[in-house]
Amino acid sequence: MKKVVLLFCLAFTIVLIGCKSPIILVEGEPTVIKGEEVVEVQFTYDNLRIGNEPEDEYVKRRMQEFEDDGKDGQEWHDAWLRDRTDRFEPRFIELANNYTEEKFGLVFKKDQDDTRYIVKVNTYFTEPGFYTYVRNKPAAVGLNITILERNNPDTPVAVFDMPEIEGIVTPDVGTRITSAYRFAGRIFGSEMTKYIR
Repeated sequence: MKKVVLLFCLAFTIVLIGCKSPIILVEGEPTVIKGEEVVEVQFTYDNLRIGNEPEDEYVKRRMQEFEDDGKDGQEWHDAWLRDRTDRFEPRFIELANNYTEEKFGLVFKKDQDDTRYIVKVNTYFTEPGFYTYVRNKPAAVGLNITILERNNPDTPVAVFDMPEIEGIVTPDVGTRITSAYRFAGRIFGSEMTKYIR
């Protein structure tokens, strides 16, 4: 009987570990934005690490690899930065709004300077992943999301952490990372419905 109980407890612990939430409320009270119609979203990439490297080292290495292959390293870097505004950020917002706009009337938007609250999404980790015929690895992103009151930006209202949100496996690296932002937006939007319903 003791063995059965022990096995049950072990199995239950494994299930709990496996069900760890992808988003964690670190501090604060997100319910303050309940009733708001528009909240500005700002994206930052402070202290970003790409895999095991600081972003500047990763970029320098990748640009050199392109140059060594006779390609334009600067063109790659421009596309790397452009993907943020053209692909990653819009998909995050789109998926978050899918949860909050229709049911709760809350819309997240960039470039809104008259909102009471700001959601600051800082990407601190990106794993680009890889795609080969032998082995594949999905992209992943780590995000810190802070809700701030515009008139008091030094005191966060709430802080969330999303340590490692994985995307899908696909040949194109930009699409892999975009999918991770889509999943992150969906998770954030779903989480916010708990506080604004």
